[in-house]
Formats: sequence, structure tokens, C-alpha cells
Amino acid sequence: MANHTNTKGVGTMAEPCGVERAGARADAQVDRSDLDGPRAPRPDELDAVLDLVNNTFSPVGRTMGLEFPQLLSDANLARLRVFVDPKTGLPVAHAGYVRCELAVEGGRIPVAGLGSVCTDEAYRGMGLASELVESIMRQAVDEGLVMMLISGGSNVYRRLGAVDTGDFLRVEANREQVSSLRNAAVDWPLHSAAAIRLAVEDDIPALASIYRREPVRYIRSVSDFRELAWQKPDVKRLGSMERTWVGGLVRDSLAYIIVRIRTADDGAIRLHVAEFAGARCCVLQMIAHACAEYDPDLLTIAVPVSDLEMGALLHQAGLTLHRVGLLGHTVMSLDDSALLKCVYPIMSERFGADWTAPNHPPAGPELIRWLFSDLGIPLPVPGLNYV
Repeated sequence: MANHTNTKGVGTMAEPCGVERAGARADAQVDRSDLDGPRAPRPDELDAVLDLVNNTFSPVGRTMGLEFPQLLSDANLARLRVFVDPKTGLPVAHAGYVRCELAVEGGRIPVAGLGSVCTDEAYRGMGLASELVESIMRQAVDEGLVMMLISGGSNVYRRLGAVDTGDFLRVEANREQVSSLRNAAVDWPLHSAAAIRLAVEDDIPALASIYRREPVRYIRSVSDFRELAWQKPDVKRLGSMERTWVGGLVRDSLAYIIVRIRTADDGAIRLHVAEFAGARCCVLQMIAHACAEYDPDLLTIAVPVSDLEMGALLHQAGLTLHRVGLLGHTVMSLDDSALLKCVYPIMSERFGADWTAPNHPPAGPELIRWLFSDLGIPLPVPGLNYV
């Protein structure tokens, strides 16, 4: 079987937009060969990297370092890549990734989570983002990562082999449907017994324990959970106020949800359930509770198709479910042969211990579609691991 390792470059293409920083470009005729990179930023350059990323994605709040502490940090500098203009000493393009591991039906898949890819406006059109991503792809393969989850779907990624994939159910409920959900919650188990409250920091070990029981998830230690859980109520994440609710009986936490609430430009209140785990009837109780608390005009939820119980409860509550891929993301194979080895435990349980990959299996983008769309190997909702 041919070993497809995706580290091939594709040349110049459109790049993510940036916001030009005053004085960032010293020479309007700067050439690509004048730039220093791609390379990892030095510790004394991290603040300038954050300036670039904030100007691109969070020009008002300037909170990217707080929102993504595992990506944009001193501890992760080796997984960041920049181009620096030597004339100004400033980074003008950036891409970064975190190392993650997916637990899927007994299999483990080591992946790279790519995000914060941006180029200063004055330096676009030179293929810088493509070079940065290619550099990251090579490093991720050297690190033993077999797949990349990308928070975006631009041509920068697609020309390098990223594709849409995944199998999810998405709810987009208007006020009428939200009312139906709240009414249905009255008849669910635990309606009167469940104690629902906002989570506090002392709940993190219990939340991590609940999450570990999920059959499709990210591998997350308690310390990871503590770092990723949003404990800064006065600062928005992804433009939204984020809250974690925990529910259960008197002494036992049974489930939690993480919701993001924002007011759109038209004044509509939007409530997105970014992550949930635990007893599904309790999860639905908490979603209904959050809807009563925040009175949203639109409620959105994404659920893996493999989560039959959650899908059935949402349908029973009168919500419309749409079949979609992993929204907001594209996925790329970094090493086809290694990826197939990682999914072997999943496939052998489904099809028998003597399962083997075809003699000529799909490669690259086709392999990703085959595994996670055609065969339906589930992917987790990124939730707190979104970068």
C-alpha cells in the first residue's frame, strides 16, 4: 500500500484577511525573499504575534491569547510559525497548531488542530499563509500526527488537501421551536429532581470525569480542562459570552453543557450549545433551562449522528435536525498509512478482527471522506478544543 504523506506545497493563493498595522510594512515593494521565515517565533516575539492575531480576529477585545491559551502561549511556541519583516522586526504572517488526541470508539487518533492563520493586509498575495501551513504539516508529521483539523475552509487549506467531512445533526431552532423544547422538558426524567446551576472552578474535576465517559471525544486531562474551561466571565470568547452549566442529583453531577450567547447585529439573541457531556436527559434539561435563562431568538446545537440518544431526544422535543458535516472546519490527512493504523481498532470491532484496508485504499482527501463520511467514523464536536 502506498504511504501518502501530505507535505506537498501548491504555490500562491488567496490568504485569510488581516488588519493592517501602522508601520508594519517598511517597503511597499518588499519581496518574499526579504522576509525571515517560516520559523517558530522567539519568546520575545510572542507579544507581537498576539498583536497580529488580535488585529486580524479580535481587533476590539484583543483577547486571542486568553481565548486560546494552549495555542498562543510560550509553552506552544515550537508549534507556531511566522514570517518576520527584518526591516520592522514585526511578524507579518502567522499560523499555529496544537497537538490533540481523539478517542473514537476505542481508537486513538493523534491530530493537529490548526488555527489563527493570518497575514498582515500589506503582505498578502505572496503565498505566505500557504508556506506557513506547509511548514506546520511537515512538523506535525514528524511529531507523529496523522490528521489535521482546521478551523476554516479557505482555498489555502483546500489546495493542500483539506476537505469537508464528518456526519452531524444540526439544530437551528427559532423561538417557536425553543418554546416546544421547554414544554417537552417538563415530561422528561429528572425534570423535578435535577439540580441545575452554573459551574464553578471546583466542579472541573467532576466535569472532566463526565467528559471522559463520552465514546467520541478529545483526550483531556483535568489540567487541560482547567486551562480550557472559560473562567473569565467579563471577557468574550469567539465574540460570545460563555457559560458552563452543570446538572445532576443532590450529590452527583450527571452532565454539563457549555453555551455561548451573543447578540447579533440585528439584535437577535443567539444561544449556541458548544459542548455537552453526560446523561442525555439531563443535558436536554439544562438546554431548556439555559433557554429560559437567556430567552434566545435562535438556538443552535451540533450532535454527531452516532449519538442516537441525543438525536432522538431532540427530535422528540419537536426540533428539526439537519444532516451536515463538521461545521466551520475542514480535515486533512497528514499520513494515510498511519491514519489507517489508528482507525484499525474501530474498523475491526465493526467488521471483525480480520478486517484489512483495501489493497488500493483511497488517498489524501478521498481517504478522509471515505473514513469520516462514507464509513461514518464519528468525529467529536471541538467544543473547548476549538482553535
